[in-house]
Amino acid sequence: MVPYPGESGLQFRFVAQSAGAGEIAKNAFLLHPQWGPWIHLRVLASEAPTKNKPRRVISVCNDCGACVSVCPAGAIEDNTFDGLKCRRFRKARGEYNPIGPKHKLRYCEICADVCPIRPRPDK
Repeated sequence: MVPYPGESGLQFRFVAQSAGAGEIAKNAFLLHPQWGPWIHLRVLASEAPTKNKPRRVISVCNDCGACVSVCPAGAIEDNTFDGLKCRRFRKARGEYNPIGPKHKLRYCEICADVCPIRPRPDK
């Protein structure tokens, strides 16, 4: 069991994409066809046999480029996301320091806010 957020070595978005839950967008978020980038992933790993087969990856991103144009760090380009560039930019602005008793990290959601696939659920 790896507590969230934690380091398991397994990137949940790739598991979700392989299961057919959506596609990984330019900003490295998983885009779900119904919920857009506003999906939180959890994974249960098991060695139990299953009859399910990996699903075809669903095309969700419409390549509008909105996330590319609003990224203040310039970390999103074409079909790549430079997480280190994003992290350095946020760290320089004091946005990457863990907060609270559980040392949670704040994440920049500017690119998700402009994604036309699905608006932020709390709006």
